[in-house]
Amino acid sequence: MEKRALATEAQSQVDEGATPEEALWRGEQAARVRECLAALPEKHRHVVFLRFYVEESLPEIAAALGCSVGTVKSRLFHALEKLRRMNFHQ
Repeated sequence: MEKRALATEAQSQVDEGATPEEALWRGEQAARVRECLAALPEKHRHVVFLRFYVEESLPEIAAALGCSVGTVKSRLFHALEKLRRMNFHQ
């Protein structure tokens, strides 16, 4: 998955029915999430995107990426750990 496609998908997650203040806050949070995701290695970005944005199952992700479910689990675990260390909720 390209960085640009991931950024577009993340941007579309902002709720259009929010108050202006909520929309601003959510937009800032979405931008921070996009920055953090862009900083991940490509293999980690792919599993995060497929799991949380496309909502594919672990076996579906494994099939799409041509790897084992164990590899998908490992990549997802490491990706989430890296995101936690980036502390994108600040």
